[in-house]
Amino acid sequence: MKRNSTPSQHPLLEKIVNTGFLEFVGDGLVIAGLSGGADSVAMVLALKALGCRLVAAHCNFRLRGEESERDADFVRQFCEEQDIPLEMVQFDTQNEASRLGWSIEMTARELRYDWFEQLRQKHDAVCIAVAHHRDDSNETLLLNLLRGTGLRGLCGMSLKNDRNVVRPLITCSQSEVLDFLKACGAKYVEDSSNTDTRYKRNKIRHEVIPLLRTINPSIDSSLQQTADHLREYFQFAESHLQKTIAAHETVVNGIHRLPLDWLRTEPYGHLIVRHWLEGKFSSTEVDEIAKLNGRVGALYKSATHICTQSASHLEYCPAFSPLAKAFLPDEGSLELLGFGTLSVAVTDNRLIDKIRPWCAKLDKRAVVGRLWVRNTEEGDRFVPYGMKGSKLVSDYLTDKKLSRLEKMKTLVVGDDNGILWVVGHRIDARAAITTETEDVLSLDMRLSRRIVN
Repeated sequence: MKRNSTPSQHPLLEKIVNTGFLEFVGDGLVIAGLSGGADSVAMVLALKALGCRLVAAHCNFRLRGEESERDADFVRQFCEEQDIPLEMVQFDTQNEASRLGWSIEMTARELRYDWFEQLRQKHDAVCIAVAHHRDDSNETLLLNLLRGTGLRGLCGMSLKNDRNVVRPLITCSQSEVLDFLKACGAKYVEDSSNTDTRYKRNKIRHEVIPLLRTINPSIDSSLQQTADHLREYFQFAESHLQKTIAAHETVVNGIHRLPLDWLRTEPYGHLIVRHWLEGKFSSTEVDEIAKLNGRVGALYKSATHICTQSASHLEYCPAFSPLAKAFLPDEGSLELLGFGTLSVAVTDNRLIDKIRPWCAKLDKRAVVGRLWVRNTEEGDRFVPYGMKGSKLVSDYLTDKKLSRLEKMKTLVVGDDNGILWVVGHRIDARAAITTETEDVLSLDMRLSRRIVN
């Protein structure tokens, strides 16, 4: 592959500069997504010409057979010629999509951006640069419009998002990208699936937008201008909605709540709910939830979140997998994916902290066999400390007026003889500290920050 000669001046370079990207990056490192296609090759060459320090990142999703391998070979040779460090990864996207129950597109997107973020942290990079341009943003606007969306979905793509992703080419058109590549004498690979109009985005790109250009030759700039204006309105509305929601929202154990009484009397309660849940569920599901007349305990599930309506609140939390039984160390910590970290320590301090429900102290002599932790299961029973007789854990949680989401997220710690602690609530009477207790097992549950988003 012949080394490219990148022009020092070109409208595309000027547009990148005008976005403020260089000021944002400074002298920091940038992780640059590089598929090998025209857009990503142009972005990498442009950022290099502008003096950015780069690490290229290429994902092989193994979805297009030999073509996927061809792309990987091209990227490897391109980066060698350009003297750009390269990170590569392969994903079994089909199997991962089946395991998660997601679409191939969603799975590939999440795999890609999760890996990009890992690279950003590994290299202590400022951001992740991806090659979306103005035409991609216009297509997204039209796609969202066809699917049905809120104001957010009509804003197209922004320069930055909340996943440390920046789009340096967002004000550039596809024709400007291709002209820049021609000026560089640069080669690139073409994804054959990009011409398949069975995919909605491709149909919009190759059929709908060309038709709109016959009606309005300036449709590309008109759509961009419309998205820019709507983004300003959205940012204004969002700031007010966020303040309103913050004044009424509570978050406990990763579960976000808004009181139903307030939502039902608020003139724009349905709008608040739509903003609160937008992007977490489909627009159809959000509209249904926003009616606030669902059956208590009914669940709405998306690939990323779960929502339910309790007797008093509307609630949602990030989707999670039930925790299977895991054995705890004699002393030390165990990370519980999606829940937090549970620590075990042996102490002679018998003082019980009554204001910290996520901590428990047990008489070590009462423990039989190894300690374990899992989600609650049907038939779980214990003797709540301070109460008479045994009780089903499910009945205990119902008596505590826990919502369905809270019950789904409740963990229990036990031993060979059964439940010892309903985490965050109450211990079993047999493990209670007494005046005869010598060694104390101190259990401390630290909720993960990742579950409160």
